[in-house]
Amino acid sequence: MVSTIQRAIEALEIRKALEPQCLLGLSGGKDSIVCLDLAIKVYGKQNVIPFFMEFIPGLDITERQLRYPRERFNLEKIYYVQDEEFWHELRSGKYTWQTKELEKIPQVRRRDILYYVSRTFKINTIVLGVKRNDSTKIRRMIESGDYYANAIYPIWDWKLPDVLGYMVSNRIEIPDTAQYGFRSVSTDDGGLNFIAEFCPNDFDRMEVYFPFVRAGKFRFDKWGRFKVQRGRITV
Repeated sequence: MVSTIQRAIEALEIRKALEPQCLLGLSGGKDSIVCLDLAIKVYGKQNVIPFFMEFIPGLDITERQLRYPRERFNLEKIYYVQDEEFWHELRSGKYTWQTKELEKIPQVRRRDILYYVSRTFKINTIVLGVKRNDSTKIRRMIESGDYYANAIYPIWDWKLPDVLGYMVSNRIEIPDTAQYGFRSVSTDDGGLNFIAEFCPNDFDRMEVYFPFVRAGKFRFDKWGRFKVQRGRITV
């Protein structure tokens, strides 16, 4: 019986036969780090180009997210590109002024970002650490073809035990942000509370774009919701 690891490696090897280099979406989370390790094994580190989709440039939390993979794999360069969630939240008027100017902000989708990265580097293959059971919305987009056409998902059928088992066997640590359950920067409740507790200076940077973002933290403190849990995942 073919293992999940073997299927992941075979999928990467098939794509490598078509194109010798690949781009890799690196979030700093468990899944993307596992995909990075798999891609380096198949392509070689010099042929894997990692990029990070950042919410706002210059955030401390971004460097904290990327610290472990940068050091673990001795990555010389991680390229940054603006995440589509920034445009979505800015356009929605969340924590900012409600004006007609917001309607002029373009609607940006994830596949638009991925196509932009592909055109920039002139590389079609993009490796993404997306799993089938991560997001119903993303799964439907991928299965319907309404996503980036040349993406490859090596761990698509993996479950959490598969990911953790691979990390243990390859001596990959769980980054500290992932240990606290943090996934990505946004203006949602959990993300804001995490930033307030661990990277409070980032609020100053976020206020440039979302001037009322501290109102979210005030609400959390008042009603005591969505507190960061300090229990760590261990493997």
